[in-house]
Amino acid sequence: MVMFADFTRNERTSYFSDHGEALLQSRAEARAALEKFAATLKACGAHERPGFTVEGAVAKWFEAIDNDLPEEVVDYFGAV
Repeated sequence: MVMFADFTRNERTSYFSDHGEALLQSRAEARAALEKFAATLKACGAHERPGFTVEGAVAKWFEAIDNDLPEEVVDYFGAV
């Protein structure tokens, strides 16, 4: 299996052309699910951190997700 880091610039451009829409759609669905989960945690009082917010929790979770992705993929999400 070829790793993203091994792609040439042209292969990366082709990759995003082929898979960009699916990645964006899936990320949007993941964000919506995490927002719903965080809102449920807050509404049920199932958190222990003072100042817990839905936005803060989702941002922290996405930071953890993004840490496992190649920089170019994270940049792609921020660029569109």
